[in-house]
Amino acid sequence: MWNRYLATCRNLSVASVDRAHHLPPQQRKSGLAVEIKEEVQADLSLRLRRIEGQIRGIQAMIEESRDCKDVVTQIAAASKALDQVGFKMLASGLSSCLEDPKKSAKQGYSVAEVEKLFLKLA
Repeated sequence: MWNRYLATCRNLSVASVDRAHHLPPQQRKSGLAVEIKEEVQADLSLRLRRIEGQIRGIQAMIEESRDCKDVVTQIAAASKALDQVGFKMLASGLSSCLEDPKKSAKQGYSVAEVEKLFLKLA
């Protein structure tokens, strides 16, 4: 799931992200993804699994012809949860950028670029 998200963010194939994540860190392609701490990755994966469950629940609600207000409420909750995943990921990335701005800029994630990404979510 995480690799698909990264592939989407960087316009890469899921296979290329999968290959990169199975390589030792020193062999991973530089600039593939913003550095995100493992505990943040784990939290994001958990959040995305919960959102996936919410979406499946919404699909079931629609198939069961549930009340429109209830469905829209669940859609809004899932949308907000997905926004929070994006903001949490970017906040972690921004933290990494601020720790070593030159390295991050070389990887394509200058502070200005991360700011643009925040604005895309806003």
